[in-house]
Amino acid sequence: MLHVDLLDSLSLNMLLSNTILAQTTSNTWMYIFLVLGILYFGLILFCLMDVLKATFKDPIQKFIWIALILFFPVLGSIVYLYMGRKNKIS
Repeated sequence: MLHVDLLDSLSLNMLLSNTILAQTTSNTWMYIFLVLGILYFGLILFCLMDVLKATFKDPIQKFIWIALILFFPVLGSIVYLYMGRKNKIS
């Protein structure tokens, strides 16, 4: 009887420790994705606001940059930061 109770308590302890580990890992990933999501939307919002406030040499460039950022958010934002900011007048 004691032997069975000991095995039951050991398996219960293992189950609880695995559950706690899974919850901790899940919470860690949740915070990582939260930070990445904030950075993602922050980058897009920053680039869109910068394009809207800027004056470009050719007026059609503003429309092209906005479309590029909206249709390809990460790639469009990175390309704008690298190339588009050089083409604006102010």
